Amino acid sequence: RVYVRDILVKSELVKSETRIEKGLAGRVGLPEGRGMLFSMPDQDVQHFWMKGMRFAIDIIWVENGRVIGCEKNISPGDRRVFTSPGDAGYVLEVPEGFCDENKIMVNDEVKI
Repeated sequence: RVYVRDILVKSELVKSETRIEKGLAGRVGLPEGRGMLFSMPDQDVQHFWMKGMRFAIDIIWVENGRVIGCEKNISPGDRRVFTSPGDAGYVLEVPEGFCDENKIMVNDEVKI
């Protein structure tokens, strides 16, 4: 369970390098209220891409229990590499529109 402010996101936790690299690739969707939480092996600047993705997502970068940035409405065909704005020990992927619908902002509290 992950709370962004007081909003519950039931999240699948991934830790291994193999699972982190695969992420949500190949899946057909992510139900509302669900997410994938990446526990990164190093607290460092993180790089994510949409390789193999079949649906749009938002990416929330998390460090020290706070949102440090959001990438919004990323389409599955987007070929860019998305980079955290600073060191991020966790990365949360949620359905497209989550950040805007819930007015998620930098410095919002995240409880894991």
